[in-house]
Amino acid sequence: MLAKVLHFWQVWVHLPWLVNRKFEFALSQASQYVGGRLLDVGCGQKPYRKFYAESVGSHIGVDLTIPHGKPGEEAASRAIGPDVLADGHHLPFRSTSFDTVICTHVLVHFKEPSQAVGEMSRVLREGGQLVLSARQMWHVYVAEDYFRFTEYGLRYLAEKNGLEVLEVFGVGGFFARLGVKLTYFLLSLNRRWLRFFTEIPLGLLIVLIQGVFYFLDSIFPTPNDVVFNVLVARKGSQ
Repeated sequence: MLAKVLHFWQVWVHLPWLVNRKFEFALSQASQYVGGRLLDVGCGQKPYRKFYAESVGSHIGVDLTIPHGKPGEEAASRAIGPDVLADGHHLPFRSTSFDTVICTHVLVHFKEPSQAVGEMSRVLREGGQLVLSARQMWHVYVAEDYFRFTEYGLRYLAEKNGLEVLEVFGVGGFFARLGVKLTYFLLSLNRRWLRFFTEIPLGLLIVLIQGVFYFLDSIFPTPNDVVFNVLVARKGSQ
């Protein structure tokens, strides 16, 4: 019971559940395009593998490093982490090797995003699909956080590299953006010795904010003011 309570608290308070839920819904829609031999670029711990487990023949992950995981979970992190260590600017695979390529939330970290998308296109077979997500709005959270992408920026990168855009899913809107900003601001107050006093009241407020703003975002959509974009593209004949 305690483990379930802690898991609930972690998901609703310390993770941006407000947009994660919407993003996973967009991925579930995009999963209809995923099948065959799958390459996961910037895979981390393959957090979205549940959406593709039944439709792919193999799921090969590539990343720069093996994730450490939480204390006591290092072995599990290694087991579900990358199968190949490599830079996405130079994928170590033969051309036309994969039926599907996915790249979730990683494009903002590439210094040369067009080159990275070009590599994803190169390793796709003719008729293969790319599922690519990128942030349009987010705070800067690491030094290697270089870009933000609108729908039109993603379309440009795909088409420039020989891909036909099939669909673009916008994730979240104005109220999702506002809810995320409020959530992270409140989390920033929950630090060090103050945390003993602030964890529960701020946590309950964050839960309320995420629920209310999720509802508002659902009934007042703003397609041009999204948090993430998920693009699906197909490789044509060269």
